[in-house]
Amino acid sequence: MACGRAPSNAYVSGRFRMSANCTTSRSCRRLQGSVVVARATSTVERIRKICLALPEVTERPSHGAPTFFVRGKSTFVTVWADGHHDHTFPHLWCAAPAGAQEMRIAEDPDRIFRPPYVGHRGWIGVRLDGKPDWAQVEELCEDAYRTVAPKTLIAQLDDPLSLTSSRSAGTSERKRS
Repeated sequence: MACGRAPSNAYVSGRFRMSANCTTSRSCRRLQGSVVVARATSTVERIRKICLALPEVTERPSHGAPTFFVRGKSTFVTVWADGHHDHTFPHLWCAAPAGAQEMRIAEDPDRIFRPPYVGHRGWIGVRLDGKPDWAQVEELCEDAYRTVAPKTLIAQLDDPLSLTSSRSAGTSERKRS
């Protein structure tokens, strides 16, 4: 151990993790960085699971960040796992219905914010650091989807039993009774 500190009881990537305040050695800083990367990856995976469960959603990078689209066209969620510009914390941007931005920010100003670039269009930013309320994140992602999705897909979301999904073809068909 280059820094001389005793390892904590956490075990990461086959090595002991040094104490959180240890930044004296390069090996400690590198190991702490791997913990941050693992956290960011699990956050993106969780958002991915939420968004890809919605009808006809695709994912591709946009501006270097995982971004989710309805039918490959309309963006509804972008995940900034490592932060973006002045917001150095993990967060996501999501579309929101008219008037929701002000209401959501007033309800939870420590977690919800007006993001740059898209905030003027009513989008909201959601901090994902600390312990995010994943039920709230799921609700916000679904609201974002409903904001940009066509009525036919919203109907599919509201009544999933009346539709069968052929995700491999990227289309949905009504069941014949």
